[in-house]
Amino acid sequence: MAAATVAFMTGSAWYGLGAGILASLAFSGLHGLASITFKGNQLISGVALNFLASGITVLVAQALFNQGGKTPPLVGDARFNPIELPFASALADVPLFGPIYAEVISGHSILAYIAFACVPLSWWVLYRSRFGLRLRAAGENPAALDTAGVSVVRMRYAALIITGVLCGIAGAYMSTALQA
Repeated sequence: MAAATVAFMTGSAWYGLGAGILASLAFSGLHGLASITFKGNQLISGVALNFLASGITVLVAQALFNQGGKTPPLVGDARFNPIELPFASALADVPLFGPIYAEVISGHSILAYIAFACVPLSWWVLYRSRFGLRLRAAGENPAALDTAGVSVVRMRYAALIITGVLCGIAGAYMSTALQA
């Protein structure tokens, strides 16, 4: 909702993306405060934040737009429009490969392609980097990480920051690229 609101008000999908990431970081910070700092139950914190987000979204959208809790439709640069990859229309008639390239691979917004790129990048970071080893240890064996002299709390907050950014991108995609 933050992404769509800012994109509508500024006319820029990129500003909307930034707002979506910032809003998601705020919620992940609240989740970290409840579950990491105060050692609360992660499930309860997550459910409570989902209820809070659902209520805030409706109230703020109703106050701003008077449309029953929805944002107005986004047009022009306020949306992440689909990108047609090179030669997609020319290759559409090629048997087997053409429809896959033209209809499945081509025609998505830039955020979808960023998501596709994040999959191998995430794998590499988690399984081939020192940071990834420490990040996995923060969840699977925090005592071993603490024994190695690495702050478990700092690693868990780093995971929440990464999650906040990725969830902000996902939310911005849903509200600025998929919205009809």
